[in-house]
Amino acid sequence: MYTVYSHFSKSQCVDFHVLQSFSVCVIMHLNGGIGMICYRKASLEDLEVLWDKEIAQNPGDPRYIRWKGSFLERNRSGRAATFLIFDEKNAVGQVTLDRFADGYSGNREPLADGITTAYVNSLRIGQNYEGKGYVSQLMHHMESWAKDQGFSRLTVG
Repeated sequence: MYTVYSHFSKSQCVDFHVLQSFSVCVIMHLNGGIGMICYRKASLEDLEVLWDKEIAQNPGDPRYIRWKGSFLERNRSGRAATFLIFDEKNAVGQVTLDRFADGYSGNREPLADGITTAYVNSLRIGQNYEGKGYVSQLMHHMESWAKDQGFSRLTVG
């Protein structure tokens, strides 16, 4: 179970729910109506869909195919964990927590050691969702998961 930290104002937030496939869902006033924003750790199926969209948006660029393979393998092996923001059923934001930061640190202190320190990577949010507190909520969700995994320090490169 995750502790929910809300950065939404009371006028925005209608109710909190924990649903089976999502760790936290917030029902709130969105664009003149009521909508739901959900946060959870991504499944491999979620990541396949996200990367297939990236590849389709960048046709002919072989890097995306290579990056997809690397990203999926890191999540599959447990070297990384990706967390998503969903607006109804579409992923609109993400952050990845890497247990090991292979190739990221250069000549400085390692960004992650896989024991007490993990590396925050690939933080993205759709333009229409910027500035609304969703990334803050996602970061709290990821931080709670990291703490449950034994990490006491997170770095951002």
